[in-house]
Amino acid sequence: MRAIACIKRVADPHSDTDQEKPEAEQIFSEHWSEHLPKLRAYVMQHMSDRTEVDDVLQEVSLVLWKKWKDFKPGSNFLAWSKTVAHFIVLKTCYQNKRKPVGVTDEVLEILQPDTESFDESVDDRIPHLQLCLKQLDPKDLNIIRLRYEKKQEGKEIAEHMGLRPNYLYKKIGEIRKQLARCIQQREAIARTKES
Repeated sequence: MRAIACIKRVADPHSDTDQEKPEAEQIFSEHWSEHLPKLRAYVMQHMSDRTEVDDVLQEVSLVLWKKWKDFKPGSNFLAWSKTVAHFIVLKTCYQNKRKPVGVTDEVLEILQPDTESFDESVDDRIPHLQLCLKQLDPKDLNIIRLRYEKKQEGKEIAEHMGLRPNYLYKKIGEIRKQLARCIQQREAIARTKES
């Protein structure tokens, strides 16, 4: 509980912690304690330095507490906290000029946030990317999976699929542009709905 009070003071030093609802603090603390081991494991998949992992988790807890009033009771706290953690991991790696473990340059380029306007709010690019991937032609999706999930080299994929390497590289570029456009369109639609 003392950790939550500390988080609250850091997150909003002007708030009067005595006037905060104790049940909100209790509910947050229960969710955080319940899901912390899974969240730590998730962050450790992307970062190898334990000190950085602890720093990311501390920042995640601050962001979640700041946004706690936006959390819908009954929704998935772990999914929400993983989304926040994902983008804090990316932000930390950008600041340290490193890639998260297991992330290729191409994926970072697709997901690269606007660092000038980046704040700790939950970025919705991952759900948009997932939906956009589902819209791909099955052959294109297979190319993307082989390249980014299986981490196969372009020449290997071209040989496997009976394509010329130059054609494959051009095709991957086209698919990436298609995904980027799709994500931008979905973000624009989401912003319009929020207005």
